[in-house]
Amino acid sequence: MRKIVASTYSTSSSPPGPTSAASADLTYAFVPSVPQQAAAPAVEQLSRSRRPGPWKHRWRAWCATDAARTLREAGSVWLASVFAACVLTVMSRIGDSKAMSAHTLFMAWGQYDWGWYQWIADDGYAARWGDGRIAAFFPLYPLLVRGFDVFVPGPSLYAALTVSALALLGAYLLLHRLAEREFGPTVARRASWCLAVFPTGFFLLSPYPSSLFLLLAVGAVAVMRSGRWWVAGSLCALASGTRSAGLLLAVPFVFEYVRQRGWKLRLDALAVLLVPGGLLAYMTYTYLAEGDALAFIHAQKVWFRELHAPWFAVIESANAVSRVPLSTGQVNVLGLGAVLFMLTLLVLSVVGPWKVRRDQFALPLLALTQVLFLICFPVMSQPNERLMSVARHVLEVFPMFLTLAVLARVELINRVYVIAGLTLQGCLLAFYLHGGWIA
Repeated sequence: MRKIVASTYSTSSSPPGPTSAASADLTYAFVPSVPQQAAAPAVEQLSRSRRPGPWKHRWRAWCATDAARTLREAGSVWLASVFAACVLTVMSRIGDSKAMSAHTLFMAWGQYDWGWYQWIADDGYAARWGDGRIAAFFPLYPLLVRGFDVFVPGPSLYAALTVSALALLGAYLLLHRLAEREFGPTVARRASWCLAVFPTGFFLLSPYPSSLFLLLAVGAVAVMRSGRWWVAGSLCALASGTRSAGLLLAVPFVFEYVRQRGWKLRLDALAVLLVPGGLLAYMTYTYLAEGDALAFIHAQKVWFRELHAPWFAVIESANAVSRVPLSTGQVNVLGLGAVLFMLTLLVLSVVGPWKVRRDQFALPLLALTQVLFLICFPVMSQPNERLMSVARHVLEVFPMFLTLAVLARVELINRVYVIAGLTLQGCLLAFYLHGGWIA
């Protein structure tokens, strides 16, 4: 027994060496003898208590995954966007003590077209069928607002802001994954920032369907690139139920399918028939409710939108710049500037050192159809606002923001764009929150 105690003492208290009888007696006096069979479980339990638990291992392993990195990088852009929007909203009301309540600050975001979506979300289309303009607003976004309104306290505007914010987070995440797969991690980190700091980028957080459409369009293209055709068709159907521009997703769908599968069509080629599904559902509803399946087209006439050559609106807007002062022609300047900016990026995406690869040609092809769709239906009621709302809708042309992220690898371009974009966005947001008409 003395040998066991001495061994236990020497390994736990002092280095091994010769011991005298006196020291052995001291050992017996102060350290009780413990059998090895009893000491081993205690030592093992102590070592286990110092190890990280299984959940910590899982957490650390997950933090090292691509999904966690995407969430960190894209989520930080989203948090910065929401925080900046909140700060600018408060700053825009400084000096007006009556407008500093949380309710008043939130309600300042409910401008212009939000009124139409609010009527649809609260009362449905039937309450406003007498006004032919309401059919121009597609149903998926107000349906989601109505659903979230059950859980989000307060007026329906709060639910609308919640839907837009969550959709924007999803759009940033999908855009990051798509950009990383197509252009690498450096471009992926910049892509969401390029979109967020665009001068009209705050519309992605406003009670409009822009962020929802962006989420669906980016998701659809991402799954097209990976060859999941039925999922892509379903997302395209939801996009066409959000905005009529969702039909344009059929162009990259066909291009990608032929590129990946050739002209040997399989059963999954039928997934392209899902693309107009959302629009067809809306047309069925308007036919059953009002007997007019083409109500969304007839509504465009009430809004004075007509089909013209793509250069018509651009030339008209350029002529208006010289004769209309900026104080009243801000919509024209913003619309024209947004179109020219997108067209410049479009050219750079197919020509020069920043052009995309041949297998990525679906991206500029989609961007081209989107820009043409925007400029071929000008507003004819206002000669100075032919490109009305275009400055907001270009946010949905996400392939060009991927091209911009590639350009932003040049530090000078990155700094100029960020500074100019943030400055203009701050001014435009303050103007918008005070009822100014932008897009």
